[in-house]
Amino acid sequence: TLIYTAWVRAGSPVFTPNAIGEDPYGPALSLDVFPNPVSGPVTFSITVNNHADPVTVVVYDHTGKPLDTLLNRPVDPKTHDLCFDTGGYAPGIYVVRLTCGSRSVARRFVVIP
Repeated sequence: TLIYTAWVRAGSPVFTPNAIGEDPYGPALSLDVFPNPVSGPVTFSITVNNHADPVTVVVYDHTGKPLDTLLNRPVDPKTHDLCFDTGGYAPGIYVVRLTCGSRSVARRFVVIP
């Protein structure tokens, strides 16, 4: 009973041969940023395994203020590369957030002069 209660309180993670909490069919969402740091165009490589829900990709500044929405529609379940020009942005730390349904993932990237 103690182990079961701890498992439920931990969010009932999935146990797989490779890791705890890892989806055996691959991640529902993934987001990679390159190059990072960046002084010009940056590429956001997104992978979505669900085509039913709209996918949003939004860039935020360090205070959490949304700066630009790069995507806001359903996409095919595969990898997509989105190019974002950082030329008009001040040097600093920014966040890109990928959301699909109730899942989301975010990555930081640094704009340098």
